[in-house]
Amino acid sequence: KMMTPDNDPNTFFVVFFPMSKAKEIGQQFSEHIFLSERECSKDIKKANSFKRVLLKKCLDIFLTWQNEKTAYDMSMSKLTPAERLQEEKELKCRRIKIKKRMLSTTCFIGELYNYGMLQEKNV
Repeated sequence: KMMTPDNDPNTFFVVFFPMSKAKEIGQQFSEHIFLSERECSKDIKKANSFKRVLLKKCLDIFLTWQNEKTAYDMSMSKLTPAERLQEEKELKCRRIKIKKRMLSTTCFIGELYNYGMLQEKNV
């Protein structure tokens, strides 16, 4: 990934990471073919902005909980009563942890909005 510092647009530096890790570290890449560097740069800044990455991370946290709950519901009939009780306890602990993370992230986004760093359409 090529990057430029905000204060010096004529300086470039390169960051290397495996493409398989791109989503994990919050980078989003476009599969669109660009005809100019300006068009590409505009798309990249929009897709990889702090606001976009933050909101994407919040969505990922929410979907993680939904996926875990769905997987638990599907496997519930295959478990013995003792296993079911253990899974319910583990699921409850994970749910509490995810809920705390979601609430703290929501508060963080709210504070960013209060300071005028996020527009209403993003929230």
